[in-house]
Amino acid sequence: EKEARLLKRSGDLTAAATSMDNARCLDLADRYINNKAIKYFLRDGQIDQARKAAALFTRPEARDAEKHLRDMQASWYELELGQALAKDNQIGPALRQFAAIIQHFSDFIDDQFDFHTYCVRKMTLRAYVDMLRFEERIRGHAAFRAAAQHAAYIWLNMYDEQERKKSLEEAQAQAEKARMSALAELASRDPEAAKAAEQAAQQKSAQDAAAAKAKAKRDKMKQRKAKKAQDKAAAAASNDGNSIQSSSANNDVNKKDEDDDPQGVQLLATARDPLIEANDLVTKLNQHAAACPRTHALAFDLALRRRKPLLALRALQRLKKIQPIPYDTAQRNSLYKRESPRAAFIERLAHFIVTFSPRDISSPVILQVMNTELVALCDCTETTSDWRDIIIATIQRFANEEDGLPARTAATRALAILDASSAQFILTASLVDTKNNKPYPVDAFISARDSLRFANIPESDIETFLNTARTKFPRAQAFALPSSEEATLAPEEEDTSKS
Repeated sequence: EKEARLLKRSGDLTAAATSMDNARCLDLADRYINNKAIKYFLRDGQIDQARKAAALFTRPEARDAEKHLRDMQASWYELELGQALAKDNQIGPALRQFAAIIQHFSDFIDDQFDFHTYCVRKMTLRAYVDMLRFEERIRGHAAFRAAAQHAAYIWLNMYDEQERKKSLEEAQAQAEKARMSALAELASRDPEAAKAAEQAAQQKSAQDAAAAKAKAKRDKMKQRKAKKAQDKAAAAASNDGNSIQSSSANNDVNKKDEDDDPQGVQLLATARDPLIEANDLVTKLNQHAAACPRTHALAFDLALRRRKPLLALRALQRLKKIQPIPYDTAQRNSLYKRESPRAAFIERLAHFIVTFSPRDISSPVILQVMNTELVALCDCTETTSDWRDIIIATIQRFANEEDGLPARTAATRALAILDASSAQFILTASLVDTKNNKPYPVDAFISARDSLRFANIPESDIETFLNTARTKFPRAQAFALPSSEEATLAPEEEDTSKS
């Protein structure tokens, strides 16, 4: 287990999962090691292997191992599986897992229903008050927060995809309208040329329709094959899990244990507008997880898509008020994990001024509130008509005050949103947390690499940073050289060793 943990922190998730699986095979009756192996499989994207391992400790007569784990309210497994499915772009199944976790907490509260009348009847008021407080706090649990946040971001991504498709269709409609207008003008001047152009356009349209139909057919076949493979893997997992236990399955019990919506099709079909679904989750998070930075970052992202500047400002205010804590402490604290309040604040401050420019605000009341709040958020003394330069200065001041890699990564991303990106912040960042003299983990380097690519930094600067990352984490899969480059580098290293 220690070896697997070290491999994971070095960035080699595949080797870490293999090492943990080897540890699992040493004692097949050890549930703890089995659960750790499942987590490592899922984080490496080996979903089928994780499902097989999870089926080893399910009920003997359970035909569907995941349905049994859902009945057992194994939130840790559903959360890890949902994240792995979301990374694999399996939106429906991922939402199904997160929705199951959220439902667990509603079940926890419903299970206390009889206790209300019992406490009043028996006059155990102290226990009754404790139970009421428990129900008020239960949705602040880390599992509920994580599931609600992941589900909300999936809904927001679905909304973005719908908007992208809508804008693409509008662009195509405008292009078609312009083409028809040009064709009509051509017909008035040269009927023969117009007829030839019309025939060519019809031929191209027919080809595009045939290509789209063929693509749809391929996608449908691919989905069928994926579903068939998943069903086969689930059946194999159930067989593997039942092989080490002595019991026979009953047909009625098997039918009852089958999941009625494993792919999340019904969940997506009955869902309302993605923004409404996300808003319901954000409301619960604001009520029960107000101390979590990601709650207010999510509330801001939702307000941005709803075009609500005042709600976005409120989220920025709350995000700024959260006191930052040391990076290594934030990694262990479930409220702060992977989300620095100051980093999230400056990035969303840049998003705000790009989306809600004061020149585009028609309401004078909203404009006045916006200017007043931006003065406080940017720590400046007076309002201005052009907030972009003020916010850029605020971001640069933040980067100069915080020289650590995570802070510089956030500053680079925020400046890229404002079209003022620079690679120097990351290239000159401190790779060690000076507050506790510990190096930053591999996740911080991966985030910095992604920010450099997001900012369209020249490849030479990105390669300079990647070389530094490879020196720090030589085993990290995220920084591995392509096979062609490794092949060209190998002879040079061999010649050097001979000399």
